[in-house]
Amino acid sequence: MRFIVLLLSVLAISACATTSESTSRDTAMTVSADAPRVVDQSEAQRVQPDDVVCRIEAPTGTRMRERICRTQAEWDAIMEAGQERLRHRQSTGTQRY
Repeated sequence: MRFIVLLLSVLAISACATTSESTSRDTAMTVSADAPRVVDQSEAQRVQPDDVVCRIEAPTGTRMRERICRTQAEWDAIMEAGQERLRHRQSTGTQRY
């Protein structure tokens, strides 16, 4: 029991020792003017076709999630291809490869 209390105390003290200034400075990236803008999926603003959008997805067959980054135009093309396959399957009842 003492060990658990000691461990929690050490974790609490070490958590207070970090500052947001040092972590934000360490993780800051330099972005050039011609580089595409990276946008998280959660942002509600309208993105341009050449903006890079990152999504967290779990591939089929695994519980491990991974971050996938593509341009908005690529995400739109993937979505349209999926919808086209679905429309084709619903209209014909068969798969097209």
